Amino acid sequence: MSNDEIMVSIYCLAYNHEKYIKSALDGFVMQKTNFHYEVFVHDDASKDRTAEIIKEYQIKYPEIIKPIFQTENQYSKGINISDTFIFPLMKGKYIAVCEGDDFWCDEYKLQKQVDFLEEHPEYSACAHNTLFRNEKNGEEYIFHDTEQDCDLKIEDIFKWENKIFHISGLMFRKKYFIRPKEFYMGKVGDYPRGIYLALQGKIRFFKDVVSVYRICTEGSWSSIYASGSVDKIIELNTDIINMLEDINNYTGGQYQDIIRQVQIKKKYVIAMKTKQFQVLLKEYRELLRQEPKKIQLYVFMNGYFPGIMKVYYAIKSKFK
Repeated sequence: MSNDEIMVSIYCLAYNHEKYIKSALDGFVMQKTNFHYEVFVHDDASKDRTAEIIKEYQIKYPEIIKPIFQTENQYSKGINISDTFIFPLMKGKYIAVCEGDDFWCDEYKLQKQVDFLEEHPEYSACAHNTLFRNEKNGEEYIFHDTEQDCDLKIEDIFKWENKIFHISGLMFRKKYFIRPKEFYMGKVGDYPRGIYLALQGKIRFFKDVVSVYRICTEGSWSSIYASGSVDKIIELNTDIINMLEDINNYTGGQYQDIIRQVQIKKKYVIAMKTKQFQVLLKEYRELLRQEPKKIQLYVFMNGYFPGIMKVYYAIKSKFK
C-alpha cells in the first residue's frame, strides 16, 4: 500500500444532530492507525447547527473529514443516500459506519478490525460490541451479552435481526457494499446488510465495546418505534416480512425454516398491534402463551367476549 492510499472509508449520516455530532466526529478523528482513512459526513439539509459543526471539523481535519452538504432533504425523497452520494467517492478497501447521533469510544477500533480482516480473508466482516444508551431515561446496557469472541451464524442473524450487532461496531469489505435488490428494506438497512454479509463469508464478533448507540434521540427511528406509533410498527414489520420473502427466493429456500419462524413473529406483532383478537387466538396461540398473563387475559376477553368488553370500555371511559 502506498503512503497515501486509503485503507478505510467511513460514512456518517447526519440530520439535526447538533446535540450529538461532535461526539461522532471526535470518535473519528481520535482513531490511532498505521494507515490512512477518510470520513464522509453527509448532512441531509439539517435545520439546526449540524452543518456548521461539521464545517468546523473539516477545517481542523481536512485530510480526514470530507463533508457532503445537501440543500434539500434527500431521505424524505426516498433516495438511498449511502449508495447514491457516498459510495462513488469511497477509496477504502474496508467500510465502517457511524450515524451522527452515535459515537465510537475506542481509539483503536479501526486498527483492530483492519488487522483482523487483513489476516482472515475468509471473513466478509467483523463487528465489535456496542453500548446502548437511552437518551430519555439514561439507562445503559450492552448490545450483545457474551463473555468471548465468536463467529456469528447466519441463522442467528435471521433470528435476532439487527439485535445481534449494531452497525456502529461493524466493518466490512467494500466489495460487498452494493447489495442485490433483495437485500434492501424500507427505512432500515442494518438487518438485510447483516444477512447479505453472512452469505458472503464469515462474520467475527468481538465482545469488547467500541461504540455507543444512542436510542430514543429526537426524531430517530428508535424514538418513533418506542413511542408506540402503530402505523410505524406495522410498516416496519411488514417491510421485514416482504424482505425476508425476497431473500428466501434469492437463496432458493435454503433458510426457509428460520425465515418462516421470523415472519410468523412479525405477523403476530402486526396482529397484536391491530387488535386482531380472533386471529391471535386461532393462529398464534403458542406465541400468545409467552406473553404475561395480563396480556393473555386481555386477548382472551376481547376475542371471546367482545360485547362484554365493549360495555366495559364504555363504562370505564365515563369514569376517567
